[in-house]
Amino acid sequence: MRCVLLFVLILVSNTGWASSGIVVRAYSKVQEVKPITLVDISDTRNISEQQRERLEKIVIGQGPKQGEQVQFSSDQIARSIRMGLPKGASMPMKIPTKIVVENRGYELTKEAITESLSQKWKADCASCRYIIHNVSLPIVGKERMGQKWRIVEPVRKPKTTFSVQVAIGSTAGDEQYFWVTGRLEVQRQVPVAVRAMPIGYQLKKEDMRFDFKDVTLATDSAPESEGQLAGMALRRAVAVGDILWHGSLVRPKALRRGQTVKVTSGSKDWQVTILGVAEQDAYVGEVVRIKNPQSKKIFLAEVLGPNEVVVK
Repeated sequence: MRCVLLFVLILVSNTGWASSGIVVRAYSKVQEVKPITLVDISDTRNISEQQRERLEKIVIGQGPKQGEQVQFSSDQIARSIRMGLPKGASMPMKIPTKIVVENRGYELTKEAITESLSQKWKADCASCRYIIHNVSLPIVGKERMGQKWRIVEPVRKPKTTFSVQVAIGSTAGDEQYFWVTGRLEVQRQVPVAVRAMPIGYQLKKEDMRFDFKDVTLATDSAPESEGQLAGMALRRAVAVGDILWHGSLVRPKALRRGQTVKVTSGSKDWQVTILGVAEQDAYVGEVVRIKNPQSKKIFLAEVLGPNEVVVK
């Protein structure tokens, strides 16, 4: 389907909105008969909670009744967006020429169950991906088709397989209960080795990358940023593709008490280097006491690496 790339630019001064983006879907499903907002039919990028609340107030038009469809044009949506964005805002939009919204009622599908459970489990790990396998849905009679459904609380995140109760019915007193089963896979961004490395090897930035990996049965945690890996060494050898768990890492000391260290001081225009003696053990990034062996004076310096410090 042909798409039109629209840039809704009122003023370019509002950079908070300019760095965000919206892609309007060519086809969307809704479950309730209600006015359609921009959030109902769009995928967003870099949207803050405050911006999302603003977009939820942009009404495109009345939604379809159950079993029906409504269509909107790109002009209709662009006009609604221009009227709804705050003064001085700008935001890139990708809008199809025709947008279809369909109301198929409250469908109990694998996708709907996955989305509902994922939202509940994200309280434990907002950055995780939840993938549900082998979903077994209940057989629902025709009289229950399209009726509102809900997952019965509480819903605890399982280790692997799960069984959750679903209530289907128009009102609380009319609900009928069913069971949905499946197997959960949890993926999370973790540091992964890009080459084989021996025990004791001190990690560098180019030795790793962050990938989504299956951590469903993990018994250890992993560093969440490159900063947490700075200065770390391997407690055991790793192969290509191995996850760098906390248990496989050790933070070696960059200097020991009594060691001779290179001391650097200066600026970008000039630099002085002398030798000093460490007065204590220290890790990279720590501030330590260093003795000048000639003057016997003690001064403070930051540890840059093995046997190397800088006076700031």
